[in-house]
Amino acid sequence: MTQPGEGAPCRVQLVRLHTALCRLRGDAGAARCLLLDVTLLWPAEADRLLLATVHTWGKAFNFRHGVDISPVEHVLLHHALTQPAASGLRKETMDVLRPQLQWNFRKYRPDTDPDERALQMVQQLAAGPPGDERAQLRAALLLLSALRGPAWTNDCPLERAVVPLLARWRDGQASEEAAAACLRLTGELTALYPERTDRAVEEAVCILEGVALHKEPAPAPVRQAARAAVLLLRDRVPPESNGRLLRCLEALPPADGRGDICGGNGETAVAAAD
Repeated sequence: MTQPGEGAPCRVQLVRLHTALCRLRGDAGAARCLLLDVTLLWPAEADRLLLATVHTWGKAFNFRHGVDISPVEHVLLHHALTQPAASGLRKETMDVLRPQLQWNFRKYRPDTDPDERALQMVQQLAAGPPGDERAQLRAALLLLSALRGPAWTNDCPLERAVVPLLARWRDGQASEEAAAACLRLTGELTALYPERTDRAVEEAVCILEGVALHKEPAPAPVRQAARAAVLLLRDRVPPESNGRLLRCLEALPPADGRGDICGGNGETAVAAAD
């Protein structure tokens, strides 16, 4: 995982400045969105970045009457309120941050296990929620994976949620939309890490091969989701795995025959935190 580096103070100042500007405009969603974007890139700095936001504008994460806590906020708060902080800078940060969060979210109880929370979110995503809720779930899963690391991402959301759901789809017990959502998520979660583990890459490639190279062609929505995931990972994995992805790509022609437009690392995931 990415560790705090020389640029950490600059990132904290950036978050503070942006949050202050958002406070002047009354745009709490924009403040939370930048916090999420920066935390995805530097998850080891999550505590300090969250503290900078809350210190600058306490109401950026304040309790909103009648509004449920969002999936992204759930992940951030669970991380802040449950992770150990025995000594050092993290303890100093959390000594200040925890009371504020506990006051702002008086009704929130961080009692959900991260594994169970991830499995729930994958199931909710596969159910085909509306656009804003879908963006929230994808962003929350990316954030949780960034905080927990690639080994956890492979063991929990991929192996315990995505693989079984795709098996149910093959058996006719899950929809095409659910399978497509899981394939897109596979690409996004694996592309999240600048340094990918062989195990995580292997899991993702096997999942995509299971669709692209299966003897029974998948329906168009599933094929296109698999193609999008392959394009997201292509040229970002070891040569052997990349060769397997290229074979998948050959078996998954674009829907209109004209090629694809594909974003870079993680760009297909909407990092919304409203």
